[in-house]
Amino acid sequence: MILTIQMPDDSLKHVLPPLDRLKVFEASARLLSFSQAARELCITKGAASYQIRMLEEELDTRLFKRSVRQVLLTDAGQLLFLTVQQVFAELGGGLTKLKRTDNRDVRIGATTYVAARWLSPRIAS
Repeated sequence: MILTIQMPDDSLKHVLPPLDRLKVFEASARLLSFSQAARELCITKGAASYQIRMLEEELDTRLFKRSVRQVLLTDAGQLLFLTVQQVFAELGGGLTKLKRTDNRDVRIGATTYVAARWLSPRIAS
């Protein structure tokens, strides 16, 4: 008797870098600055640099040309940037569709006096 076990195909598995790394990469590539990307994402410049370094190691390719005061995208970086922008746009569009569009909440800011004396009697009508 021969027993065969079918192993799952690893090529079907989605192997993606962590989303945080892709977010840092997208911001850094768009702004061409680790400092500005860090500021936008509310992280430190060191954390942004670390995320980019980890992404480059994971992909085994340089994504940025670094100089003293400037970073530029390599050819691989430009290709990844276009891909990440497209994927983020598609993801954003899909998430927007999930949000309820029939929500008709109205928020009104008023002082206590105006709310109690003028607004409350008129809300019912």
